[in-house]
Amino acid sequence: MLSVVGNLTPWSDHNQSPPNMYQCQMIWPDEPYCSTYNEVTNKTYLFKKKGSEPVYVDYVAVDTKTKKNLNKVNIRFRHPRNPVIGDKFSSRHGQKGVCSQLWPDIDMPFSGTTGMRPDLIINPHAFPSRMTIAMLLESVSAKGGSLHGKFKDATPFRSSVKIGDF
Repeated sequence: MLSVVGNLTPWSDHNQSPPNMYQCQMIWPDEPYCSTYNEVTNKTYLFKKKGSEPVYVDYVAVDTKTKKNLNKVNIRFRHPRNPVIGDKFSSRHGQKGVCSQLWPDIDMPFSGTTGMRPDLIINPHAFPSRMTIAMLLESVSAKGGSLHGKFKDATPFRSSVKIGDF
């Protein structure tokens, strides 16, 4: 029998926990995050976080089986770290890149009217050759939405699909 302990509350009668129920909870080193109960020996075993860095719970899924009430818990942790030179990043569109420079904020280019500085500088020649124009459009839409304080929907082909056509 598995359960989630510590700051996490188990849902024993559900196959999967509701979204965002466990997310963003911090687990410190040597803090228990999961336990198992052995019905034969009547003992509970705790799983403690190893390492020296605290982590955040990113995802929890509880799977139950019908054979003798076996349970399985999948817990994914997120390690908050600052980027360093040599770290590899990837976007949703498959654009991969390596961090080659970490510049101080004062050395970044800025807008003369608003003073806004970029978080990221990408070579513009990367988009046409890799055919990821959607990434550029998504970036421009996100920038416009942040300047106007609105959310932007970037769903492709939204106007060409009608609900009754399914």
